[in-house]
Order: sequence, then structure tokens, then C-alpha cells
Amino acid sequence: MKSFFAIAIFAILMIPLLVPVVTAYHFPDIEEGHPNYHAIEGMALNGFVEGYPDGYFRPSQLVKRAEVSAMIVRALQAYPEAGRYKNCFRDIGTQWFSQYVCFGKSENWLQGYPGTIDFRPGENVISVEALRMIIDAFDIGRIGATDFLKNKWDVPRGYTNLGRATILERQWYE
Repeated sequence: MKSFFAIAIFAILMIPLLVPVVTAYHFPDIEEGHPNYHAIEGMALNGFVEGYPDGYFRPSQLVKRAEVSAMIVRALQAYPEAGRYKNCFRDIGTQWFSQYVCFGKSENWLQGYPGTIDFRPGENVISVEALRMIIDAFDIGRIGATDFLKNKWDVPRGYTNLGRATILERQWYE
């Protein structure tokens, strides 16, 4: 009987050594001292971001419109079928991001460029575009954007009017 208990206790003590425990998602180009380390790791652990096929995250690279669409759909915990969601814009066919972009369009929170039938997935996303996608996707509605608009934009020169026009069009001013 004593040997049974000894074996049982030994097995219980050895289980943590035999079973790998996932405590962090690791991208080789994100060191713990990086200012966004915890945010990136948290988003990866929750499945919102995956990084690139080579295993890197590339934190200094600008985010593309297609990538933001994928992050938002994953954060919504939606799982659109790739075969069902495709060909929703002239420049969206069956690429890796098609299911995310087309799902967003079908849910009416994602739109193409004004006056075109293009989404432009490879274009860098600007703050106003990302903000609009997030507000529409999560159905946040009016958020008192006046102060945000006055102080927080990192909109490149030439996009300021587009950003304000988009906000006004959606009646986000209070």
C-alpha cells in the first residue's frame, strides 16, 4: 500500500514536468522589454493576431487594411468559412484574408474605398479607418468622439478631410 501511494505521489509531482504549459506566445522579434510586448503576447494568446508565416510579428511594420479586418473578426470570435466569404470586392478573391474582409462586408461594418468597388487590402490602414471598422464591428455607436478627434489623430497629411468627412458622415460627433 505504501508503494502505491509513493508511486501516486511521484506521478502527481512529475505531471507538470511532462505536460508542456503554455504561458506565453513567442515571436522572436518581440523581446520582453518591447513597449507593446504584453499587448502583443495577449492578442496572440487570444488568437487575435498570428504573426507572419516565418514566425515573426514585425512590430515596426505598418498594418494593412486586410490585417486589421482579420484582427477584428478574430476578436469578435467569428469563424467565417473561407469558401463562403470570397469575391466581395473587385480586388478581393480567395486570398488568405478574403474570408475576413468579406465577412466584415456582409455584416455591414466594413466598406471599400468611396467611389470605387475596391477594398485595397494591401494599403496601410490609417487611424480613422481602423476606428470606423472597430466602432461599426463592435456596434459601439456614438462614443463622444469630439475630444478624440481634436487631439488623437495620427492621420497623414492629405487624409485629414477624409477622416473628418467619414466621422461626420457616420454622425459620430455629439
